[in-house]
Amino acid sequence: PGRAEETLALLRARYDLVLVHGDPTVATLDASFPPAAEIAEHTRYTGYVAPEAPSAPVPPSGEIVISAGGSGVGLPLLRAALRARELSAHKDRTWRILLGGGIDPADASALAADAGPGVVVEKARGDFLTLLAAAEVSVSQAGYNTVMDVLTTRARAVFVPYVGPGESEQSERAARLARRLTGIAVVSEAELSPAHLAAAVDRVASLPRPDTSGIDLAGARRSAALIEAELEKRA
Repeated sequence: PGRAEETLALLRARYDLVLVHGDPTVATLDASFPPAAEIAEHTRYTGYVAPEAPSAPVPPSGEIVISAGGSGVGLPLLRAALRARELSAHKDRTWRILLGGGIDPADASALAADAGPGVVVEKARGDFLTLLAAAEVSVSQAGYNTVMDVLTTRARAVFVPYVGPGESEQSERAARLARRLTGIAVVSEAELSPAHLAAAVDRVASLPRPDTSGIDLAGARRSAALIEAELEKRA
């Protein structure tokens, strides 16, 4: 209570612009900040801030690439994926599990020990975009950066959104994209199991890659242009 009013007062007193790093055709600011209409004159949608796609075509690897961000909260997803492989129609493919820095070393060792033939367990890699571009399916949580990587590479994806106390951001993002794009499925944390995960991977793998051409991913360039224009007005 009172936080929205406090935010509005601060914006009016000290800020020139509110840059919203998103595409209003996917989600608008008022979905998470109800009084957004009161600062509409200062609000600019930049598009999503996404990385550049690989410059050269990437040959398909056919892998199932599983990641869970940099924290340790994705450990249940990694464990479920490890057991989902044998239940999947794609159990003959390589399943690559990428470990973020927040995974406890003991948990990382246990995952590696449980991995059978055809499963690779390794630390997160700098060529993540290339892995996604080549993958048959990406399995991940639905944090902003990971979702941008998926949209940039047009990877088929299964999202398992993180849900903590009072957290709805990842669930909202994943649900909106799944409604809009072919080739994206959502498995909730409550439903997460090896069987549900395997079924989602199989379902998504049979679909075309998502067509993300209608989603604005030029947020970095447009943010810079908006800031430069504001500076020029002051000059």
